[in-house]
Order: sequence, then C-alpha cells, then structure tokens
Amino acid sequence: MPRWRVGAQKLKPGKKLELIAEPDNPHDPDAVAIYRKGVHLGYVPGDSNATIAQLLRFGHANVLECRIMQVDKKADPWKQVRVGIYVTDNRKQKKAE
Repeated sequence: MPRWRVGAQKLKPGKKLELIAEPDNPHDPDAVAIYRKGVHLGYVPGDSNATIAQLLRFGHANVLECRIMQVDKKADPWKQVRVGIYVTDNRKQKKAE
C-alpha cells in the first residue's frame, strides 16, 4: 500500500496539516504540497494556490492554518480528503512576544 494511503487511513476532520511551497516543482512553480506527520497527502489545487504559495515563500506560514474538513475513503483518491485553509489572526500572539 502506498505511504500516502497508509497516512490517509488515520485522517480525521479537525486535524492540522502542514503546507509546503514547492517553487521548484516542474509542473507548477506555485505548487503547495499538503503533509500530515511527514506523509505527503497531495496538493492545493492549481487554481487556488498562487496566493498561498506567495505567503509561504515570503515566510508567512504562521498566518495560514490548514485543517481536514472531511474524509471520504470511498471517493476517488484525489477527492478523499477535503481541507480548509484559513488566514489566522496572529495579533494576540505578537503581543505575547
């Protein structure tokens, strides 16, 4: 079983995911990979990745939060996991520093 499929078996709504920009990706310089505990799950769709990629490239990963919204293990493999990507409010965090 592929490594990503093993990781997908443990996915549950609400879990945090990691976003990684892939500026050297040969298919899309704005590619943004989605990971959970070191397992590559997939990519942010190409029609939605440009702003996210730019924020990540310029060191603003801390303002983005990616969470699992839905898992459907019976769906097409490319559509088994639905995620939400949110811009967070870090003003409180900056005051604490």
